[in-house]
Amino acid sequence: DSDNNYSVKPVTHELSSDKSLDLFSATYFEIVGRERKEIGEDGGYAILLDNFNDNNDESQPYTAFNKVHWYGYDSRADINNLGGEYSSITPDITENGSNDFRDALIKESGMGSVVHVTFNLLYENLNNYAGIGCTKDDNSDYLDLTTLKSISFYAKGSGTLMLRLKSKYIRSNYEVDQRWGYHGNYFTLTDSWKRYEILSNDFISENGSPQDIDNITWDMVKDSIYGVEIQGINRGNELDSANLYLDNIMFNGYEK
Repeated sequence: DSDNNYSVKPVTHELSSDKSLDLFSATYFEIVGRERKEIGEDGGYAILLDNFNDNNDESQPYTAFNKVHWYGYDSRADINNLGGEYSSITPDITENGSNDFRDALIKESGMGSVVHVTFNLLYENLNNYAGIGCTKDDNSDYLDLTTLKSISFYAKGSGTLMLRLKSKYIRSNYEVDQRWGYHGNYFTLTDSWKRYEILSNDFISENGSPQDIDNITWDMVKDSIYGVEIQGINRGNELDSANLYLDNIMFNGYEK
């Protein structure tokens, strides 16, 4: 129109046996002036973190976190220092394993490429943990998520996990072994694909963490975010494993 504003509708895939198609990854783009704005499923501004269809360990170049790499991690180093067994992730994509996130990518009908990992969490040691995440390569480059309304993603599987955002504030003000209270929230998986949405108003520090004890809130850290993690945690419950299929992670309310 006269203001050079227009929208481009996405291609919609039919659910089929063709595992190369991703039914849920399509989004709308609105061009405002000369800037492209991505529109999420709720009709508001949003931006993709990753849909994994590039089949590698990097986020796609137009997404929220440019030049980030996905990885796996576990409590191996912490537990080895104390002796005993540690929680782990299958496939072992940690730096002590293959160190290759592509080993965790599979094809799912109607979803394209997705992440599939199993967290093997040990009940005997409450400090055991395992997870996956992505972090910006440039430690001086942060993302301002002040306008973030929620994070949404598609997932299925079993168990309860925590999605959390890594912040400059916590990294700068706490020692390494005291940084485990990054903000986010818990979600419980079911055996069918569904869309999960975690509202930023519900972001908390992990229960009992130094940040929880110090009353560090999301508002105090949200202007400088550098990574996202999904972690399996065993802190006294009877969960001994969690099985995660993951796809199409979106930052809703965020304008790049």
